[in-house]
Amino acid sequence: MAMNDMDSDGMFQARNLNTPGSVLAALAHHLMNIVRYGVAANSSTPVEVLVALAGDSHQEVFEASYTNPSAPLPVRARALASVHGALRFGDSFTDEDLHAIINMPDASTEATAAAMSVLVVERGDKAAVIEAYGSSTDPRIRDAPALVMADLLQ
Repeated sequence: MAMNDMDSDGMFQARNLNTPGSVLAALAHHLMNIVRYGVAANSSTPVEVLVALAGDSHQEVFEASYTNPSAPLPVRARALASVHGALRFGDSFTDEDLHAIINMPDASTEATAAAMSVLVVERGDKAAVIEAYGSSTDPRIRDAPALVMADLLQ
């Protein structure tokens, strides 16, 4: 399939940090994955557009939307739980982000486990995680270590 000038213009605009938010919002519905990926990866993309792209069916678009530094933490938390091999994306989260995900009351057990996994496995912060959450009665936090262990054993 040949790319026409309109498609290449869309790719340029999607990646351009100076593209207005309204144009990025329109490009977020483009048929070409690469254009939507450019919008999702653009740090100038409005938050509401990133939230919408977090539900994109194309994996690279989805991943770019939630690793975008402008994406809100709840979107990033949901995505972290949805992507197999969360450690691969650990660098896109600060320690504070990960602790915030664990403490988010509406975060899933999977998101909590993924955040714990990054803290414990990748960053070696086992003692701090145990100290902070070891006596928690929150079932989501209590059950997360079992998911971390299951992931480590695979």
